[in-house]
Amino acid sequence: MPADNPQSVMPPANPNKGFQLPPPTGERKQQPAVGAGEQKAIPGSPKVTTQVPVQPPKPPDTQTRDISIGIGILIGCMVIFLFAKKKYANWLVQNRKSPKSAGAGGLWLFVLLTCLAAAAIFPLLRSEIFLNAIFLGAVGGVALIALVFMVIKSK
Repeated sequence: MPADNPQSVMPPANPNKGFQLPPPTGERKQQPAVGAGEQKAIPGSPKVTTQVPVQPPKPPDTQTRDISIGIGILIGCMVIFLFAKKKYANWLVQNRKSPKSAGAGGLWLFVLLTCLAAAAIFPLLRSEIFLNAIFLGAVGGVALIALVFMVIKSK
């Protein structure tokens, strides 16, 4: 009776246990590759060895990409600043200021915020270029002038 015998119902055991490394057969001697600092000598000629200095690979130049990202962030900030300019000008008009001076005050607020954003974004990207007195002084000077004109035009 085949039903009484449990071995006839079960499939045979699988001896394959997956991937296995072959057993080590001894240590191999590493031979230097031809062209890796040595030249193959011709029999009867003097042995000449040339050492080529190995330099690590240079990291990729990401200056253009970083500046492009910074300009994109600055443009995004400028779009937000346009809404702030409009809201500030409307607030000034509600406080009994003339629309002409309110618009000028809003424009100077936009210039101020844009200068501050540029002074904050670009030194983060390339500090050796944008974190110096020439850049920060110029942007800070324009921001200070914009602040003064914004206050004057808002009165």
